[in-house]
Amino acid sequence: MNKKVLTSIVISVALLGTSTIIDNSNANVVEAKSYQRGYTTKNSIVYKNNTGLMRIYEVKGFHIKNVDNSSLGSQITVYGSFTNKSKKAIKPDNFFVDHFGGFQVSKSKWHQLDINYPMFTPNRYASQLRDNGDDYVRPGKTVRFVVADEEPQHIYTGQKIVIRTYKDAYGPSGRLASKNFYLPYVTSAKDYDSSDDEGDA
Repeated sequence: MNKKVLTSIVISVALLGTSTIIDNSNANVVEAKSYQRGYTTKNSIVYKNNTGLMRIYEVKGFHIKNVDNSSLGSQITVYGSFTNKSKKAIKPDNFFVDHFGGFQVSKSKWHQLDINYPMFTPNRYASQLRDNGDDYVRPGKTVRFVVADEEPQHIYTGQKIVIRTYKDAYGPSGRLASKNFYLPYVTSAKDYDSSDDEGDA
């Protein structure tokens, strides 16, 4: 075989091998950037990736009333904590919506919850935690927060609420973990922002 042709073939094979190595290297980098994990503990469900760690540890039910005792609707309130592991500020509310979802379970069906920033809160503590969820958490810091579904179906003491973590909650797709919570009680409370109520959650 012509030496020039043989040399050309050897160089082509070498370049192909190099390309494969580069491609594999890039794949590893992408995988590292998109690291995600979801798991449960005895009392919580946790999601973490390279930018943050979020733990949901409690779910409660409320009937919210106005100052004149007129109804503002029911609310399923979700309590959690968020640690910012990135180098930029992050809103816990946004992190929750990206990676968590919830369901209200009855005897006959599962109702998907629309959990986000609550317009109403049952007390001062929940109001403060709501503001934490809507504010930007600085890198390396941890805060507690609340989010809520303010249009659930009929709620009652002992009702099962399922909280799940996903790679992408918008689908949702890529479920990572699931945790059953049970409403410890359902109480009536006046909206804190329109009342003088300063009780704890």
